[in-house]
Amino acid sequence: MRRDHVSAAVLALLLALAGGSLGRGEGDSEPPPGDSDPLADRPAVLIYHGHGGVGPEGLDGSMTHEDSRALLEGAGLEVDQQAAWPASFDAYRLVILPAPGAHDAQAMFSTMERAELGAVAATGGALVVECESGSAMNLDVVNGLVWDLGLRAVATGIDVDGIADGIAEHALTDGVGGLGLSAAVRVDPGDTTCLASSGGDCVAAATAAGDGWIVLIGDGDLLSWLDEWVAEGQDNDLFLRRLAQIP
Repeated sequence: MRRDHVSAAVLALLLALAGGSLGRGEGDSEPPPGDSDPLADRPAVLIYHGHGGVGPEGLDGSMTHEDSRALLEGAGLEVDQQAAWPASFDAYRLVILPAPGAHDAQAMFSTMERAELGAVAATGGALVVECESGSAMNLDVVNGLVWDLGLRAVATGIDVDGIADGIAEHALTDGVGGLGLSAAVRVDPGDTTCLASSGGDCVAAATAAGDGWIVLIGDGDLLSWLDEWVAEGQDNDLFLRRLAQIP
């Protein structure tokens, strides 16, 4: 059941959405994670597959996030993988949306829902929106959401193959040397930060939002199949740890 009250953070985000800006400015980057946990009072991660997203059953064997759950839970975090809209986002340090709109191209997010998602980032966490080739053929839901939250990047639907070895110097990619890809699409980063690219094609972009980050990933398996990527010498697992701010 939805909350009957609106937090101060959500009210602030509603005003920011109305003004069309959430970011604190490009180029601003927090230091890489240290030994302490900056979000110790937020011990949970949400993998939300409502709004037509891809659930734990995956899509043709992909985007299950089984390895993601194992890594996060092994680090001591709680992981909720659900289609129900949470009563509160206060406990979540990271929210992942696997290809919203993949099963329902009309499943747009309301202003209040966008504000609640944005509040996760504005208060120091990260919101990650995923898509991939074939899973979100109509990208209006994905692009509309990230654009409204202040990430001026666009998932194009153009396929990208290979390894993402063009890694930006950024808090979210500290120590990451390369990322394995599967059925990725190119992300046009616009004036935001391209976190990772393959052959010059961006596949992940981010923008600062309050004290946290809004991230668009053009590959729904970049944060799945982690064991496979690690076996191939890639750092997808480390990237997930950075997104979740695991010390």
